[in-house]
Amino acid sequence: MPGEHRFELPGLTLAAEVWGSPGERPVLASHGWLDNAGSFALLAPLLPQCEIVALDLAGHGKSGWRSADSAYNIWQDVGDLLGVADALGWQR
Repeated sequence: MPGEHRFELPGLTLAAEVWGSPGERPVLASHGWLDNAGSFALLAPLLPQCEIVALDLAGHGKSGWRSADSAYNIWQDVGDLLGVADALGWQR
């Protein structure tokens, strides 16, 4: 059963499901369009040597929505992924 975590980024809260333990191989999992972190529910338990943080990207699953003057595209998601990696203290 995954743990739940929330990441507070500037103007946005992202939800995540987390498997594994801190210190294991870090994996930041990002789902496809019109999906959510639950996409990794079957795969993640098969990778016990990893700490998997599966995000609900902005506007998906339990994450918040972007502001009305914003858009939903891969370039904004990349910034969010980097923000989460920084919040986790991951160097790679």
